[in-house]
Amino acid sequence: MEYLQELVYRAMSKNPELDEEYARGFAEHQIKQPIDLTRFDFTNLDLFAAEIGATPDEIDAFVMVTKALWNHGSCSRTAKESRAMTAQMMQSKG
Repeated sequence: MEYLQELVYRAMSKNPELDEEYARGFAEHQIKQPIDLTRFDFTNLDLFAAEIGATPDEIDAFVMVTKALWNHGSCSRTAKESRAMTAQMMQSKG
């Protein structure tokens, strides 16, 4: 599992409405790059924010900026570039 997928899995595992198998499957199959965080509902997005030590508003802003860049065509990033972008965001929080 990639780092972003692991964070998503850990966050979703804390949702009492989801079982571990669903959380793992979602993380492994639906999350490949930061733009994929837009697939979250609000509950899971808040859990993800808590998992990385961010506020829900900070994650909302990150997702909105990522989505805007993606829609603009500026996010034709490789998986490696996406991981680097996510790691940079995580380091800036720590």
